[in-house]
Amino acid sequence: MQVFSLDHAAFVTFMRCATVLVGKMMAMSVATAANRFRTGTFATKEDAKMISGGDKEKAKKLLVPNDEVEQVRRAHLNDLENIIPFFIASLLYLAIEPDPHTASLLFKVFTGARVVHSIVYLARIPQPARVLSFAVGFGVTVYMLAKVAETLFF
Repeated sequence: MQVFSLDHAAFVTFMRCATVLVGKMMAMSVATAANRFRTGTFATKEDAKMISGGDKEKAKKLLVPNDEVEQVRRAHLNDLENIIPFFIASLLYLAIEPDPHTASLLFKVFTGARVVHSIVYLARIPQPARVLSFAVGFGVTVYMLAKVAETLFF
């Protein structure tokens, strides 16, 4: 059976999880932009100039970092730092034809951990909740890479 096929259960699970994760990352982009407009906090001089109508003093105030915006932005950046490597590791892992049930479980665990991580991050739930959800997802990615390395190098 072809691994990268809709007939392969683990690949279908990967596609479902990838769809959720990409949608979540896109939602984080929208959340960052919405918080910027809500708080009147912008990242670039060009944006501040446009919003301020050319008023230089008002534009300066619009460039002051806002903690709420930065919280969402950091959560989004954390997604980018973890989800993209997960996608690459997942495709490599699928290519070594792992047990489909194990692969599906790993994909679901990672996806759940990243959703929990964003909720914990944005809701400002005290540590260790964020670091634990991060560690679970990171551990899944490391495990898959280790299995690929084991197959290729040992």
